[in-house]
Amino acid sequence: MKKRWIYAGLVVMLIISLAMAGCTKGTENSVADNGGVQDVQQAPRDDDRQGTITHGGDKEIAEKASPELQTQDEDKVSYETNETEKKEKPQSGGKNNDAKQPIQPQNHAQELAKLLPDTVGFKWIYNGFAEYGHTMVLNEIYNDNNKRIYNITGEVADMSDGESQADFSLQIQYIIDGDTLYQVKTEKMMMDSISDNIQLLKAPLKKNVLWIQKVKDKEGRDVELECEITNIEEIDGLKQYTVVYRDKNSEYYEKRRIKEGVGVVFFEKLYINGEDSFEIGYSIFEQ
Repeated sequence: MKKRWIYAGLVVMLIISLAMAGCTKGTENSVADNGGVQDVQQAPRDDDRQGTITHGGDKEIAEKASPELQTQDEDKVSYETNETEKKEKPQSGGKNNDAKQPIQPQNHAQELAKLLPDTVGFKWIYNGFAEYGHTMVLNEIYNDNNKRIYNITGEVADMSDGESQADFSLQIQYIIDGDTLYQVKTEKMMMDSISDNIQLLKAPLKKNVLWIQKVKDKEGRDVELECEITNIEEIDGLKQYTVVYRDKNSEYYEKRRIKEGVGVVFFEKLYINGEDSFEIGYSIFEQ
């Protein structure tokens, strides 16, 4: 009985061994048929469904990229293009604050002409130091080579009651040349400038305007005058300019007040006689 059980057990073990050997062989044949590599399939990722972006030297968008991403990229390109066009396109219309506006030059000649009377026959009467006086009459106004010329004649009062043999006549020209008003005079007895040819005013007619002029005195010596518009005031609606002319090499000076429509209404200078010096001058007599 015992031998039967042993025999039966051996038979069962043999059957099991044969079965295991068959399974192993089937597996080897299956592997061999597939080239020794078993395929493993994975579920597609969301990235695979929407397309891929590969990175190399430049970024490339796959042909199967989602429409949403394509729309976003197109919007970005469109925005950048519009910004570029805004920068490159010149602005039209409106005021350009950066543009330089043309500067209209001042007509200095007309500005200076306002300082003098414009009517032939105008008369000046001046009184001054130590019963001094002189009168002048405007005889002619004309233009010559872009210059405006006023011809004036007059005479100095003879305080000797005719006993003096001196020449009391005077001739004056006021000349406007560009930005400058000149006084050119011929006289022997007039209480006026040391120079027969002097610049009375120089535009622009503004306070503190400075300029230098070189003149010759009656003895032919050179004098350098530093000139300045020291004051501007309005009297009866007309501007009046105070001008000071100082010799750079001495104490000598001249001072004038020049009023619109009249011309010189006041004159003063430092009279120097050796060691003595004092102020002399005249002003217009207003009737």
